[in-house]
Amino acid sequence: MKTAFLAIFTAALAFLHTPAANAQTSIFLFKVGATLPASMTVSSTTGQTIVSKTLRTDDMINLALGRPLATKVDPKTEVLAAAVTYEISSGTSAPLSRLVVCNPQLSGTAKVVVTVAQLNSIEFATEETGLRITGFGIAGGTLNATTMGTPSQNGFVQSTFNGAGSCAGPNTFGNQHPANAAGKGVVFGEFKFNYTVNGVTTHFDGYVTDGKLTLTGNAIGMFNE
Repeated sequence: MKTAFLAIFTAALAFLHTPAANAQTSIFLFKVGATLPASMTVSSTTGQTIVSKTLRTDDMINLALGRPLATKVDPKTEVLAAAVTYEISSGTSAPLSRLVVCNPQLSGTAKVVVTVAQLNSIEFATEETGLRITGFGIAGGTLNATTMGTPSQNGFVQSTFNGAGSCAGPNTFGNQHPANAAGKGVVFGEFKFNYTVNGVTTHFDGYVTDGKLTLTGNAIGMFNE
C-alpha cells in the first residue's frame, strides 16, 4: 500500500525508486479523497440494531483536528494527503508513509499538521513499462487517536486497519515532485471515533468493511526529514 492509510494505495509509493545511501528521506504529499462507511451494533429494546455512519474527506480532517464534523474546512491550508516516500516491500523497518492533514503553504516538516494514520507493514510488487510504473500491494496500519481539539467529543480513538490498493505514475522521479500519479485503495478494519451533534456525543465503535481512498494528480508538496 504505499501511500499511507491502510494500504491507502498499497502501491502509491511503489513507483518511487530507492534513494541514495545516507540521503535524507524525501516525503511527497498527494491529495487524497476518502469515503469510509462504518457500521456498529447498539442494544435496543428489540435486540441489536445496526447503526451506520459514513466519513468523507472533510470529516476525516475535522476528526483528526478534534473538531465538529460540520466545521468548514479550509481547502488551501487543511488537506487530507498521503505522505509517501521510498519503501521496501516486507522490509524490516516500519514503513514511513502515512496519512496526514497538511498545510501545503508552509515549509518543511511544518507542512504536516497532524498524522492521521500510519502503516505498520507493507508488501507490494511493481512493473516498469517504458517511462511508466504500476504497483499494487497490501498493508496494515494504525488509525491514531486524536490529540488536538476536543477528542472526547470529536476525534478518532486508536484503531487498526488493513487495506489493499494500486497506483501508477511516470517513471521520472528524482529530486522533483512526482507527477500525475493515480491510485485507489480499499480499507477495512476497526473504526472508532467520537462525534457530537446538537450537544449529543456518539462514541462510535465499529468496523469499516468497504472503505475507499483515491489519489489523483501531481504532488502538492514535498519535504525532507
